[in-house]
Amino acid sequence: MNKDNFLYAPVNLPNWPQIQAEMVAFRNKLGTPKEWFFQNVEHMGALSAMPTLHNWFKSQNMQMAECVYIITRARVITNIHKDIFAPNPLALNFPVEGCGAGVRTHFYKELIDVPFVQPGKNPHYDYKPHEIEQYDSTCVDQPTMLNVHVLHSVNNLTDQDRIVFSFRFRQAPWGLIGL
Repeated sequence: MNKDNFLYAPVNLPNWPQIQAEMVAFRNKLGTPKEWFFQNVEHMGALSAMPTLHNWFKSQNMQMAECVYIITRARVITNIHKDIFAPNPLALNFPVEGCGAGVRTHFYKELIDVPFVQPGKNPHYDYKPHEIEQYDSTCVDQPTMLNVHVLHSVNNLTDQDRIVFSFRFRQAPWGLIGL
């Protein structure tokens, strides 16, 4: 594995149960909107609400660029997309709720050169089924580093919403995965 073909890897964190408890408390404070949700929540005090994680970030010299609160509703398959506005290819995703069996992040390769760009508040590439091919997938049921510049989607085939916090950093933390 190298930086050019990296897709995902679990990340072992000390104090993970404490960090997860702090995330659940922060999620309870934010509430659960009724629709699909993807929102930057650092301005709402994400790191102050998660002091154990904040201290670990400091110990690793990781400067957060954003913390995204992501809800994928039950029985929903998200659009295949790239996070083209992420500051770098790596996002560290933390499972909060509904992230077990039946919920997978799938990765795809492009079979065309120039996809259609779907305009709107969150512009993204829009692919038709014959323009892509799935080649890998993972279950984000533990802290996981993902390459969000690769085409991906989340398939939540369960009856429970999937909730994660996704942290993006000013510099890609390749060292956490040994690259």
